[in-house]
Amino acid sequence: MDDIVLKSECSDNFTLISNNFIDCLMPSANGEYVKVYLYLLRCFGDHTKTFNIAGAADTFESTEKDIFRALNYWERTGLIGLNYNKDQLVEITLLNTNSKKSPEPPTGTRVNRSQEAPSSPAVPTMQAIDNKQTFNEKTSFTVEDLEDFCNREEVADITLAFEHYMGRPLGASELQSLLWWHEELGFAIPLIEYLIEYCLSRGHKSFHYIDAVAKAWANENIKTVEQAKRLNNLFSTANHTVMKSFGISGRTLTDPEIAIVTKWTSEYGFSTDIIAEACNRTIMQTHDASFAYADSILKGWHTAGVTGIDDIAKLDEKFNESRKTVKDKVTNAPSHASANKFKNFSERDYDFKQLEEELVNRNLN
Repeated sequence: MDDIVLKSECSDNFTLISNNFIDCLMPSANGEYVKVYLYLLRCFGDHTKTFNIAGAADTFESTEKDIFRALNYWERTGLIGLNYNKDQLVEITLLNTNSKKSPEPPTGTRVNRSQEAPSSPAVPTMQAIDNKQTFNEKTSFTVEDLEDFCNREEVADITLAFEHYMGRPLGASELQSLLWWHEELGFAIPLIEYLIEYCLSRGHKSFHYIDAVAKAWANENIKTVEQAKRLNNLFSTANHTVMKSFGISGRTLTDPEIAIVTKWTSEYGFSTDIIAEACNRTIMQTHDASFAYADSILKGWHTAGVTGIDDIAKLDEKFNESRKTVKDKVTNAPSHASANKFKNFSERDYDFKQLEEELVNRNLN
């Protein structure tokens, strides 16, 4: 394939990345798209370098379709301009990046469709936290998109392994999910592979379940296998702490229980020692593994700004002092303050001997 002419409105001799790109465009872009754009910038900054689709595909070990998809994405943002001659890309223009915003979804090749959000994800999303995505809509990919994606060697390995485990071929909707994780959530192929292995290792074959985990990871900004492992270790440690403190054995935590533990770790940001303390106090007070009671304790600690065990000790001391103050007030209160309702009138003095004489004289008469 012939080399493509590169033209730039920006200064050369260096690779320039605008703050607007970093602040507004990069966070929502697929990581593969970002790499292609940075590669373009590098080529623009060095006149000794040439650019062509095949070479870029070889550089990133991807398909030419992937490179075109990235270029089309950045064209929609207004970062670059693509010029064609008889359906062949012949020129890429690097445009000024000031005030560019995230692109609107493409039209024609993809359409949006509603999809019901799952009710019980493996690692639940914390929808109480601000700025969390709900993923009520998904992009629908064309048959050509799916074929190009599935023909990639690493993707074919994943689908073959999953189909072997499931004992059946993957359906169209499941392949759509695989590509959606890659394209829209920005999951690299190794992360998708780990996502599937993680869910299958816990006995969950449902794509509905795996999709819920993928969305939860996306909400936690998980982009690498290492980040996913750290997140899973955090949840596993917290869950184990709760089960040990509550004396739960012979079963795993249910999805609603995991959702509560997730709130304690993600929304409240509590360490396992604080969670264990709340669970232990719950057992002492209720003699039951009450997640609701423990949640009320931790909610109060979160409101009070607790960040460590020492803060809990200070709250306990303050509470005990307030109780002592109330008790002292009751003990030292005046005696008339404790008069009951049968003795709340002014007492009178009687001469009982005189009353007795009057009663006798009345009977005699």
